[in-house]
Amino acid sequence: MKFVDMDVDCIESCLEHLSFDELLSAAASNKRINQAAKFIYSRKFSSKKISFSVNKGFEAQLVNRIVYFGDDSLEDHSFRDLKSSLKFLRCFGQLLTNIEIRFQNDMQNDMFMFGDFPDGRNAPNKFIWTQHVIEYVNEYCAESLLDVHFYGIRDLPNYLKKPFSRVKNITLENCYFSDLVENNWLNDRFPRMQELHLNLTYSNDVGSFKFIENCFGFLEHLNISMQVFYCTDDHYRIVEPGINSFRRNILALFHLNPQLKHLEIFAADFFYKKCPFIGANDLQSVNKSLQNLESLKLNIHYQFNSGFNGDFIHFKNLKSLTCYVKVALSFPIPFVSDKLDTLHLVNRKPLSEFEYEFIAKHPTITQLSFINVNQGTDVNISKIANALPSIERLTIGHFIKIESLIPHWTKFQKLKEISFRYKGLVQQNELVPLLIDGWSVSIVTYGFIKLIRSK
Repeated sequence: MKFVDMDVDCIESCLEHLSFDELLSAAASNKRINQAAKFIYSRKFSSKKISFSVNKGFEAQLVNRIVYFGDDSLEDHSFRDLKSSLKFLRCFGQLLTNIEIRFQNDMQNDMFMFGDFPDGRNAPNKFIWTQHVIEYVNEYCAESLLDVHFYGIRDLPNYLKKPFSRVKNITLENCYFSDLVENNWLNDRFPRMQELHLNLTYSNDVGSFKFIENCFGFLEHLNISMQVFYCTDDHYRIVEPGINSFRRNILALFHLNPQLKHLEIFAADFFYKKCPFIGANDLQSVNKSLQNLESLKLNIHYQFNSGFNGDFIHFKNLKSLTCYVKVALSFPIPFVSDKLDTLHLVNRKPLSEFEYEFIAKHPTITQLSFINVNQGTDVNISKIANALPSIERLTIGHFIKIESLIPHWTKFQKLKEISFRYKGLVQQNELVPLLIDGWSVSIVTYGFIKLIRSK
């Protein structure tokens, strides 16, 4: 009897103790062996993160293109040549659910994301290897993938010929799209997309994002991240048209997708502090299309309220709000919600009266956290106790004094948990005034205290 004539269970038993490389070689040799090898891969390796290097001919410390397969667990295995990468996809691609494909043309000067080739003579040839991997992923993983992440890929749709029927989460990070990209490619290739992450770093031209001006029927979660590096006055005049164009694309996306439930907007303008990106006026203009939002995360930057007309932006269904406040507020937080339950404030500057005014307008808040990068200010416990009769969890991410809690402690009738930072090591007798009405110590470490109430 030949080896391949045995039943699959027997073949699987024979392959059980092979190394990963040996299992891959066996899987590539015969369809019946491949069937048995897939069972072993699913059981032993499917939860592993596998790194592919497709930069044959370069020294290890100059790895330029890395392709990751699997989840976020520790990396266990690495391929150092294109042939092995493609063999893996051909043999086990149908089992993958989470994949990241990266093209980094130069680790020291990662400018491919802006449409430039630091090594103009060789870069296109280098990308051919990554292109082969993308095409194999499209051929062998289209029916299994749930989560995909593309980094630094130019005109990605050109290499995707068939739809990914099950993909729900997509990340496009520093990818370049020319004007020739078809406008409906994202719907065509990812018809079940529920979560979209757009991460851009502006230095020069990043291409056209006209294709996001579409209705995506299943889209519920949108994350937008934009960073602008090393801008001077002259440089900003170069990147400004691209920033404005991208903003118009994003606003059109909001208008066309009123089903959005979760929105995250992050903009970082390094060194120049001029880039407004999405501001209060922009959100006001699309407010009617954002009424299904349940959570919103955004940073309030230097020009967020520039030219704002002062009318509050009303959200009917917003339950969770996270604000990264990069400035000392000199204007009100321009949002109002009927159902706000959770508020996270991350402040780089001391708290102002405007944060407390916002809290007072939302007595429905049950979970409140302050994460204050600037330690030079105290949280006003009295204002919180008076404004939030229903608060259940309070987190204060910088130092407070226990004596500031004691006068207001009994006002927190529904509070179940409080965490705060404390200078030094607290003495047990200092906490005694707080350990009433069912309160007890959950965690006490150097500089951190957590109390819980059992009632």
